Amino acid sequence: MKLRFLNVGYGESILLTANKADGSAFTMLIDGGSGEDAEYAGFPARMRAADALKELGLTRLDVVLNTHIHEDHTCGLARVAGEFEIGEYWCCALPEGNEAWPELPENIVTLPRSDKSLRALNEHRRLLKRFRSQGTPVRQLRQGTELTLPVENLSITVLGPCSEEVADMLPRIERLYAETETEAQKELLLDVDKNMNNHSVMLMLNCRGTKVLLPGDTNCAGYGHLPSKELKADVFKVGHHGQRDGADEALVQAVSPRVLVVCASSDRRYESMHPEILSLFQAHDPNTVYLLSDTPDLAPWTDGIPVHKAPELTLEEDGGESAVLQPSGARCEGASFPHAGRGGGVLRLESPVLRPGERGGRARVPIDRRCRAASEHESCRVSCGDEGRRIRVPIPTHPQMPATPHRVHGAAPHRP
Repeated sequence: MKLRFLNVGYGESILLTANKADGSAFTMLIDGGSGEDAEYAGFPARMRAADALKELGLTRLDVVLNTHIHEDHTCGLARVAGEFEIGEYWCCALPEGNEAWPELPENIVTLPRSDKSLRALNEHRRLLKRFRSQGTPVRQLRQGTELTLPVENLSITVLGPCSEEVADMLPRIERLYAETETEAQKELLLDVDKNMNNHSVMLMLNCRGTKVLLPGDTNCAGYGHLPSKELKADVFKVGHHGQRDGADEALVQAVSPRVLVVCASSDRRYESMHPEILSLFQAHDPNTVYLLSDTPDLAPWTDGIPVHKAPELTLEEDGGESAVLQPSGARCEGASFPHAGRGGGVLRLESPVLRPGERGGRARVPIDRRCRAASEHESCRVSCGDEGRRIRVPIPTHPQMPATPHRVHGAAPHRP
């Protein structure tokens, strides 16, 4: 099984590929990133989900899943739905007949975030209408939904949203669409937007005993319905783009991942990939390995990580993991380093050779060197062969960050 965390800037889009029992490929796209032109203009490494899929030679997806209805997860699916054959569409729980409701009017927008929410709700309605008219099966997922995949050694468990969350959220959506007064609709739109993150579909993937937790934008308050033992995972894509509410100490202890994935934009919008979050995971296990969908500049955590299109995480036949950074149009050379987490395994990193000045002068040119002994690279945890040139990639060794008391920011201003 391979997971590609596509670089869609501030947003999220994950491509899962695996082999079916008959040897053909199973493909599943989890979210589609943003549909806004500004998210991609001027950022060569970023790529719309539809374009990334075409670059991989795909014309069909067995499953498309929209974890929740926010612009940075939903609106990029418009092109995907129009340009690819879709086997099934999965989404979060919604009121029945939602696709038949009228589009929400633009005059109920009061803030930039409510504009994004309105566009996402209208786009999702159009997606549902398209799939229903085409006869594409639509499934609404919630905790306990049983999923059967045509893939050996891979199972997916739906951990959320829980029934209490669904019972709370659906009336909010119904009230928004039933309301006719503009001022009341403005408040109801903000309310739906604010509560949407913890309505995310939360998945636990299990591939030959290696578990991957994908919670959408669930923040640390959205795991309370689950016992700690159900959250243990080898790979954790932290919720809400690594903003401060994405995890707390209790969640870190429960998940205890070997690999942490953060889908945050290079500008770290809304304080995504927050150092306080990284410090929590580093304090729990200094050997945790980080994968970033974009290239945020957060020294010293991101020193040496090159500009890339999509980190690829492959779960190997022997139960180990390998990781690859898909280059942004540049020549590749390889470097591998031992996976220092529990259970061994090796992470393999293919890094692009960047040119000075690429991407606004933030390009890093890796150091070429010939290897004479693996011990030369202990400082950066790179293990090389005896021959050939290798890129010296200083893997983040998770430097000690200033201790900051962690708080759950439930009362903080809402961010997408």
